[in-house]
Amino acid sequence: MPVLKNVLGLDLGSHSIKAVELQQSFRGTSAAQLRSLPRADDEIPLPDLIRRFVQLHGLSAGHVVSALRADRISSRRLSFPFADRRRLDQAVAFEVEGDVAVEIDRVVVDWAIVGGDKTRAEVVAAIAPRAEVSELIETLRSAGCDPRTLEAEGFVLGNLAAAFDLPGAQLLVDL
Repeated sequence: MPVLKNVLGLDLGSHSIKAVELQQSFRGTSAAQLRSLPRADDEIPLPDLIRRFVQLHGLSAGHVVSALRADRISSRRLSFPFADRRRLDQAVAFEVEGDVAVEIDRVVVDWAIVGGDKTRAEVVAAIAPRAEVSELIETLRSAGCDPRTLEAEGFVLGNLAAAFDLPGAQLLVDL
């Protein structure tokens, strides 16, 4: 069975680095590896520790997904009387600008439509300090794990759940 792609999810926790390598095939997605490494040695720079961890377990770093810490992110739920994405892009930035205590160019704003219809939109916007996002990207790049996707830590499970067919009521917990 040919493999379409592997996705490596990296959680750079304060006490350990956790990884899940998902393997995608024509039959679906499955967990190829689940790994963890305690972050006991503070003398090793984080990019070096990540690089060693990935090499030790032969993890695929071609498609890396990671998340920015939740305490570095703010989120807002916004309602708009229109659903056009171009208009929403401008409107979300305008609405968020009034809520942040720093200049808008010092933050990264991303948003997603979570409800509404053809005439209105319910949006969740995530706001993070640009310096924090840049630092995470540079840490991962220095480790040889150029990230394709950065998530907001609290949204990861919800976004991942959409990728799997989970029948019935399910509880997904990040411990």
